[in-house]
Amino acid sequence: MIKLLKILKGSGIYPALTIGVARVYKKLTLRELADKANKESLDINSFEKAIEKTKKEIEELYKSLLDKGNKQLAEIMDFQLLLLEDDEFVGKMRENISKGQKIGNAVLEVVENTKAMFESMDNPYMRERASDIVDLGYRILKNAIGLEELKFTNDSIVVSEELTPSEVVGIAGRIRGIVTSRGNALSHFAIIARELGIPTIVGVKDLLSNVKNGDIIALNGLSGQLIINPTEEERKRFEEIKKQWDETIKEILEKAKLEAKLKSGEKISVVANLGRIEEAETAKYYGAEGVGLFRTEFFFLGRDTPPSEDEQFNGFKFVVNQLSPGSIFIRTLDIGSDKQIPYIPLPQEPNPALGKRAIRLYDEELKEIIMHQIKAIIRAAKYGNVGIMLPMVADASEIIKSRELIERAKKELRDEGKEFGEPKIGIMIEIPSAALMADKLASLVDFMSIGSNDLTQYTLAADRAGIFTLDFFDHLHPAVLRLIKHTVEALEGTNVELSVCGESASDIYAVPILIGLGIRKLSSAPLIIPVIKHIIRQLDIQDLEKLAEEALNKKSPREVRELVREFYIKSKITLPIL
Repeated sequence: MIKLLKILKGSGIYPALTIGVARVYKKLTLRELADKANKESLDINSFEKAIEKTKKEIEELYKSLLDKGNKQLAEIMDFQLLLLEDDEFVGKMRENISKGQKIGNAVLEVVENTKAMFESMDNPYMRERASDIVDLGYRILKNAIGLEELKFTNDSIVVSEELTPSEVVGIAGRIRGIVTSRGNALSHFAIIARELGIPTIVGVKDLLSNVKNGDIIALNGLSGQLIINPTEEERKRFEEIKKQWDETIKEILEKAKLEAKLKSGEKISVVANLGRIEEAETAKYYGAEGVGLFRTEFFFLGRDTPPSEDEQFNGFKFVVNQLSPGSIFIRTLDIGSDKQIPYIPLPQEPNPALGKRAIRLYDEELKEIIMHQIKAIIRAAKYGNVGIMLPMVADASEIIKSRELIERAKKELRDEGKEFGEPKIGIMIEIPSAALMADKLASLVDFMSIGSNDLTQYTLAADRAGIFTLDFFDHLHPAVLRLIKHTVEALEGTNVELSVCGESASDIYAVPILIGLGIRKLSSAPLIIPVIKHIIRQLDIQDLEKLAEEALNKKSPREVRELVREFYIKSKITLPIL
């Protein structure tokens, strides 16, 4: 009987491979830890001892990070040390305990109040500190109760719901990897794991119900794949791939900030897709030369009132400052009835993907909100090379109306006496009509970006978020590739800059074909940027043009992927997943 491999999928954080023994760490929440502390016979002396022990631990971590040259991570420890001396933090806990409040409740109350205060701040750096505050409270309570530090053998891969930043720092160098069921690429513990070079996968669905303590697991931090109890044959193959990749990844990361040039010397720009302000730091770390798609929906989701113009401006300015002098293309609000926001009443539609959404809402439902956003983008343009990118454009009339809106925004800013810059104006090519009319739309814009996710959806008439998914739903479908080729040819002889964003620009199988079709700017997920650059440096333009032509003549995306796989093997491109 053939044993089927059990493979789980999450988000890779650090592009390294490892294999080891699963050590399941079931951690308490801060509230559970507080409840546990409340049941103990703890007094003010217990609290003071916990503070002193916490301070000593953090000082040791701080010194260790400085000695290793990790100044950015050391700043986190320094921030926690400052809190331990703060009268509004530890001082408030001490005061409440002296008045008779239990230690668990005293710590929990102050931590939650301080966390809420930091989360409400406009400054992205300060908002990110909220997780460090919770981390500190967790450490204080652990020391008050007397819980042991995490102990793992050097063959361990830590499996947990989530870790705190200081837990990651504390176990670094003593484990092989981390896998969590919660968190994403923006989680502070994940950022720290990346900075420390720990192979990590986050956001793995059903992780704790599938992985048991002692299981052998193989972790691919590039693809986000987790193989549970691989066969002996699979383990040997994984080890071979890992050995090759270990020799390559260090060099790849060292060259992350260098330009990516084909063998012919032609430069391919590699920029980042961002979903939040804080991702700008990640993108910079991985060598992004700018931002090809800044999704702004996060400003509006999970709140009861719309963000102010100033809040958005501060966020945009932060990203511009992080990634200048590269261009920063900011996509205006892209929502529909599938992304319900309480303060923007939108009618339910039988097919939201084809209904009144994105740019189609700017005349009425989003009239005031979009004006504030456009003014914020224009103000940020004073500080760098900024572009306003309009989503879901299907017709020239939508661009003309939007340009009029942008001019009104400039007039309002002049009347208000606010400084602003002159942003470029561009559109997303994600509807087939825009791709087919690209030559006619070119005179109205400075740049275009092919959004491969929606272009695939609309070309194949398959809902990308639907329950039913076609086997051939893939951005490497020859029909999608033909629309991309048409767009490239339509813009020849114009000054319009063309790029590709979305998943295809992050797909190692799509990259050589996109370049072969004429794309010279790719907007990728930050993590994959060094690998994309690594691939580009090994490619020859003549080979790519031939590869792209062959891909256009294939009948299915499966055939296209196999074509690229064979091309990589024949060209001896070094990658860990082929």
